[in-house]
Amino acid sequence: MKRLSNVTAGATATRLPSLTATVRLGTELLDAAGPELDALADACGAPSMARAGWLHATVGPVPTRAWSVEVRDDRGALRAAAVLVDEQQADRDVVRLAGSSTGHTSALLADDAAAASLLGHAFWDALRERGRPTWAILGPVRVADPVLAAFTAAVPGADLVSASPVPVVRRGAAASAAEYLTPSMQRTLRKAANRARTDGCAVDIRFTRDPHEIAALLPDLERLHRERDHEHGRRSELDDDVDLRVWRARLTALAAQGRLEVATSHIDSVLAAQVVGLVDSATYRVLEGVLATKLSRYSPGRVLETAVLQRVLDDPTLDTLDWVTSVASEALLTYNDATPVCLCVVSVGAS
Repeated sequence: MKRLSNVTAGATATRLPSLTATVRLGTELLDAAGPELDALADACGAPSMARAGWLHATVGPVPTRAWSVEVRDDRGALRAAAVLVDEQQADRDVVRLAGSSTGHTSALLADDAAAASLLGHAFWDALRERGRPTWAILGPVRVADPVLAAFTAAVPGADLVSASPVPVVRRGAAASAAEYLTPSMQRTLRKAANRARTDGCAVDIRFTRDPHEIAALLPDLERLHRERDHEHGRRSELDDDVDLRVWRARLTALAAQGRLEVATSHIDSVLAAQVVGLVDSATYRVLEGVLATKLSRYSPGRVLETAVLQRVLDDPTLDTLDWVTSVASEALLTYNDATPVCLCVVSVGAS
C-alpha cells in the first residue's frame, strides 16, 4: 500500500479470501456509501455516532482531515468500516474515530470477526506507512463491543485502556420518574414547584421530533447554550465557527432522520431549559442539557430532565436513558447503572 497521503479510492490495502480492505481519503466513504454505513451500524447495534449523518456533520467543516478504512466482500457488500480524523501536532499525528472525536461513545463497525480483523490489519498498515510518529486513540467505545477483540488482536501493540463508564438509567419495575430519584433530588423538585406556584409562574414543557419545529428552535437553543457557558465564566464551544457548524449540522442531520427530540421548558414564555435527545432503538441518549442560569431558582434543568425520564418510562419501546458521555455522576439527575467503555490506543514510531 502507498503512503496514506497518496492513497486513492481504488488503492487496495490487504486481501483475504472473500474480503478486501481499502483506505479512502476525505469523505469518499460517507459520500458514496452513507446508506450502507447506516445499515451496518444498525446491524452492529451501534449508536448514531457511528452513522453517516453524525459523521458527515463532524468531518464536513474540515474534510481534508478525514479518512476511512472499509472492508467489502466479493459481492461488494460493506462488511466493516471505520471513519477517522487526523489532528496534526508539532511532533506527531493523533488519529481518532470521527464519531467520538468530541468525547461521545461511538463504535468500530464489523459484521463478524473476520471483517473486524481485516479492518484492524488495514488500519495498522495505514498507520505504519505514514513515516511520522502517530498516536491512535480510538474511543470511547463499549467494552462489550464484539468487534473490539478481533480488531485489537490485528493491531500490533494495541492497548485497551479503561475510561470512565457512561452513567445510564435502566428501566426497572417503577413507572414513576420520582422513584428513580434520590430523596434530595425529590426535595429539589418540590421546592422548584412550590417556588413557581408561589411566584405565579407558568411552566410550559414541550417535546418535538418535527424537523421543521427543531429548525425553528435552533437559534434559541444556540443562544441559551452560549449564554450558559458565558455566565459560568468560560468560553463556549459554540464561539468557535467550526464547532458551531458541527453542532448545527449534527442536530439538523439527526432531525432529518427522525432520531432527534428536543425538549424545552419555558417559564412565563422565557426559554428556561432545553434537553436535546437522540432516540437509538430502545435507548434515549441525552446529547445536551442546558438551563438559563437567571431562572435557576426554579431548577428548570432538573424539572425538564425529570420530564424526559418520565417520557422514557412512558414509552414501552424504550428501556434506557443514556447520558452519553462520562460526566461526573454528582452532576446528573440520577442513574442506576453504567456502561463500561474503553479506548483502543496504538503508538507508531513514537518514543
